Amino acid sequence: MFAPILKDVGHDRSVYALDLPGHGTSDTPTVRYSIADLASAIGDFLDSLRLRSVDLFGHELGALVAAELAIARPQQVRKVVLWGVPLYTAQERTAVLQQPTRLGAREDGGDVIDEWRRLLEHRGPSVPMPALAEELADRLRAGASTARALAAAVEYQVTERLPLVKQPTQVLRVRDEFWDHAPRVRSALPNSSLLDLPDYGRGFLSAAPQKFASIAREFLDR
Repeated sequence: MFAPILKDVGHDRSVYALDLPGHGTSDTPTVRYSIADLASAIGDFLDSLRLRSVDLFGHELGALVAAELAIARPQQVRKVVLWGVPLYTAQERTAVLQQPTRLGAREDGGDVIDEWRRLLEHRGPSVPMPALAEELADRLRAGASTARALAAAVEYQVTERLPLVKQPTQVLRVRDEFWDHAPRVRSALPNSSLLDLPDYGRGFLSAAPQKFASIAREFLDR
C-alpha cells in the first residue's frame, strides 16, 4: 500500500513500510491478538533499529496501531498522520460484524466478487486497476488473519484511547467509507487538525503519491 510513496517521502528521511503481523509477508499469529499487541510488535522493530524519534503514518487497522504506539511511546513518537480511522457508531459496528471476514470461503467465489465490487465502489479518482487488484490479493492472502484483525479493531476502545494521543496529529479525510468517521476522529484527538481531500478516495496513495508526499512533508517539517 505504501510502496508508491516511499521514493517521494524517503528522499530526505528514512522510511519504513511494515507488514503488520498476519498481513503481507509477515508471520501469522496463531492466537487472538489486540491492537496493543500489534503496537508492541512495531515497538520491537523500532527498538531493533534503535530509532530515537519517529513519525507515524497509519491507515485503517494501521491507524489504530499507530495511535496505540503513540500512546505507549510518547517520547519516541513525534507526529502522527492518520486516515481511514474506524470509529464506528453502535449501528455501524453491528453492520461491520455481520460482514464476511474470510475471503475465498464460498465455492462460487461470490464473496470475492462482492469484495471486488466494494473496492470498485470506493475507488478514488485515477486509482490504477492494478493497485485495486493488489489490495484484493492482500486481503485474500490474509486469510484467517482478517477475522482476527477485525476482532482487534472492533474491540479497541477508540473513543477512550484516541484522547490519550498527545502528539500533533493530522487526520486526512478522503472520499472513502470512512469519510463520515473523520470528524469524529478529529474531535477525539486533543492535538489534531483535519485536512479534507474530497478529490481523492480509497487508494489515493497510488493515484497521487506526490500529493501525499507534499502533505506529509508540510505537516512533518513545520
